[in-house]
Order: sequence, then C-alpha cells, then structure tokens
Amino acid sequence: MSEELVQHESHSQASIFSRFFRMFSFIFPLLNVIKLIIASVTSLVCLAFSCVALGGSAVALIVSTPLFIMFSPILVPATIATTLLASGLMAGTTLGLTGIGLIMGLVR
Repeated sequence: MSEELVQHESHSQASIFSRFFRMFSFIFPLLNVIKLIIASVTSLVCLAFSCVALGGSAVALIVSTPLFIMFSPILVPATIATTLLASGLMAGTTLGLTGIGLIMGLVR
C-alpha cells in the first residue's frame, strides 16, 4: 500500500513538472535571447572602458615624455610613473581584447 502511495506521489510530481514545462516552454528561447543581450552589453562596456583607459594612458604618456626628458635627474619617480602608465596601457589593451573576444564568441 505504501509503495503504491509513493509511486502515485512521484507520478503526480512528474506530471506537475511536465505540465509546468509545457505551460512555460516559451521561456526557454527567451532565456537565450536574454543571455545574448547580456553578453553583447558586457562586451560593449568592456570595449568602452578599454577605449577610455587606452586613450587616457596614451595621452598621459605623450604629455609626460617631455617632462621625463627635462627632469631626468629624478629617475625614481619617473620610473614609478612610467610603470603606472604602462600598467594603464596594459589594462586598456586587456579590456579591449576581452571585449573583442566576447564579440567574436557572440558571432560564432
């Protein structure tokens, strides 16, 4: 008797789940569209941040190069500043490559 109840209970749960999936089957393609939108927005945000970081670092490097030449006796702060600028350029490049990689993944 108890086996019949357990079997009937599991059968009713399976029918509830199958009814749920049949009723909301339109959501599954919608979830793929939402994933596509989120991935494309994320790639655009990464590309925008990379452009800002890359442009700002390039301008800072162009502005600071003559100052480095004029104030060459002060090499330690210049080395620190150059390291920070190179890190900014690397961060911008990395974000750009990440954004491009995400876009390439979306295209495939």
